[in-house]
Amino acid sequence: SLFSSDFRGPEKLAQLLVQTAGRAGRDQIPGTAVIQTYQADHPTIEILVTQGYNAFAAQELTRRQQSGLPPAGHMALFHAQAKDATQAFALLNWLSQQIQNPVLAPLTKALLMFGPMPAFMARKANYYRAQLQLQHPNRSQLQQLLQQLCNLLDQHPAARKIRWSLDIDPQELG
Repeated sequence: SLFSSDFRGPEKLAQLLVQTAGRAGRDQIPGTAVIQTYQADHPTIEILVTQGYNAFAAQELTRRQQSGLPPAGHMALFHAQAKDATQAFALLNWLSQQIQNPVLAPLTKALLMFGPMPAFMARKANYYRAQLQLQHPNRSQLQQLLQQLCNLLDQHPAARKIRWSLDIDPQELG
């Protein structure tokens, strides 16, 4: 979780460490939790040990606000899978070009786009997987944009031959 591509990785680690430490002592009997790691000086672990979970949560929330990540911003993830990697990337490249169309400019003014890029698990069950990540501070504008993009994909001939999906507010980015 310390070096995960998932932006929620540090939060998941913090919750796990707090839960583990909480199980060390029960009722009136105090306990000690020993956490073994090669990364004891990592900022997430340091703030948890020295200042506690509330300080970590405040710092993490500030980091997410600065990055436009949830809960401060809204996210969507287009996935494409194909037997040929170039087909999956071609579809998402086409989609990213559609996003840059001046007709959609009112909806994309504050949009951040990452990709197309290989999925965390780039090949699974003989399918190559790619993704296109979108971030927007305005949920309503993001939803309007996604509706238009899905309509465009429904009309695109290649989209019928490739597995594609849309994940709104994804829990994981893999």
